[in-house]
Amino acid sequence: MHERGKTIRFVNAFAANDPDSLGIIWNLVKNQGEKKVVLMNCRDDRIDRSRQLGEFLTKLEPQPYLCITTGALTSAFIKSAVASGFPEERILDLEGIPPEEAYEIIAEKVEDGSLIFAMGNMVTYGERLAEVFKRKAEE
Repeated sequence: MHERGKTIRFVNAFAANDPDSLGIIWNLVKNQGEKKVVLMNCRDDRIDRSRQLGEFLTKLEPQPYLCITTGALTSAFIKSAVASGFPEERILDLEGIPPEEAYEIIAEKVEDGSLIFAMGNMVTYGERLAEVFKRKAEE
């Protein structure tokens, strides 16, 4: 997709719920795009998954230059990621921001040539955010 003069690739892996499946998808797409961004959608009823994926974030190669969190109770993911070694200054927390507004912030923050790897939870917020990305790509 093209947004604000930037070429951005969006990979929707929200439905992959475990690190093994996400790792397979990551390995398939990690060479599509110069720079990597992880977009993590959290749910307040999936705290254990958020913690597990926070640890998973630090195992990705190449490491993303930015991790953006959305949804609810993002602190569980952020604390786990930071405790596992991901630099806190490379995390942009958009908890509670509506999907349309989150899209605008994401489009502004990511660099040209980025691959956005969307993971975490699809239900509710993730689905709405993925729809915004799809709609914008079709415009």
